[in-house]
Amino acid sequence: MNGERHTKTSPLAAHVDYLIGGLRISLGADSTTPGPRTHILGFTEGLQRLGYEVRLQMTSGMPGLRRFSTLREGTGIRSSFARLVLSDLARLAAMIWAGLQVSVDSRRSAKPALIYERAAVMQSLSSFHRWRRHVPVVVESNGLMARETAHDRKALAFAGIATRIERRLYRSADLIVAVSRDLADEIATFADVPREKILTVPNAIPYVLLDREILPRMTPSNPGELLVGFVGSVVPWQQLELLVEVASDVNRSVGRRAVKVEVVGEGPNLQAIRSIAGDVEAHLAVNIYGALDQEQAFAIMRGWDVGYAGHKATVGSTMYHSPLKLYEYAGSGIGAICTPSDDAVALAAQGMPIWVFSDADELRAALTEALGSRSQPGIEDLRQLRADNSWTARASSVIAALDLRSPQPEGVYRHA
Repeated sequence: MNGERHTKTSPLAAHVDYLIGGLRISLGADSTTPGPRTHILGFTEGLQRLGYEVRLQMTSGMPGLRRFSTLREGTGIRSSFARLVLSDLARLAAMIWAGLQVSVDSRRSAKPALIYERAAVMQSLSSFHRWRRHVPVVVESNGLMARETAHDRKALAFAGIATRIERRLYRSADLIVAVSRDLADEIATFADVPREKILTVPNAIPYVLLDREILPRMTPSNPGELLVGFVGSVVPWQQLELLVEVASDVNRSVGRRAVKVEVVGEGPNLQAIRSIAGDVEAHLAVNIYGALDQEQAFAIMRGWDVGYAGHKATVGSTMYHSPLKLYEYAGSGIGAICTPSDDAVALAAQGMPIWVFSDADELRAALTEALGSRSQPGIEDLRQLRADNSWTARASSVIAALDLRSPQPEGVYRHA
């Protein structure tokens, strides 16, 4: 793990066992899962800056399982049912194999401060941990994994088994960390767990942006023009097609290429975006970079006037994700055009220029307003926004919640 290690300052023990069951998740610069990578590296460094050693155990890094981390977003969409069955059997085998590794490793190590598991489809690594009855077990959820994998990605055959494993994981946790209030509500219903057992901890600004001074530039760099950028996986629920089409309409209405669009990332919808961009090229300039490493992506982002985060609801009627993009845009000193979320409300209240939309008409209005905006926060407001939305602040909220809990007299943290 990269990041600073400091002297322990918490009353809890010195280290955290952080378990990652997702087969596709990797943390290298060439990761095919940049969103989870950024979240994991940010939160674990937040723990480190609070004084904890973090011991990562990743399914994708264990012998025989490394090849799964090279799979790209959207692979399951192109798979036959037979291939999905084989994939699910591989997931179940991976859970057992990785679980045995966790069991062996935890029996060889000292008791941790806590066990922290990032929920993944068909995975429950904390169930195998030697110390699971003696220290708090925290399960972090970024979505209802079985539902999303089955319905959004079409990459799951045994949805019933995946659902049962995920429910059991939530029910066995002492504390569940959800990235939004809406997701917390969904988990409470899905797993039939008390709502007060779930703590909302949104995404945060990456340290690579926090550790450098960025002056505010939340205003168009060229008067009369607006450069709108997107970074992330190019998937249907990000609504990039809508952005390209509406931006083209805005340019038609003003009679020039006032709005320009840039896309950093790859995914199953990339070819569709290229096709639409070709259809509207007379009215709209669309620059598609494809996948870039984080430093390159952030360098390009710094040149945008506003970022785009068009995530829409996938499973159910509520968009319950915490858009990491909003925090990357905030950390880069630019504003955002986005769909509604608690994150957008909170960042707007802290001074970040944000235009919210729910449909094509509202997106057209948002682009038009942003095109003419000169909104810009002061440097002190920007510094405060960055401090309030750091991963250290997020990790502190989890530790604070756990500090309210006391071990059982017999030395068992909780009853089975």
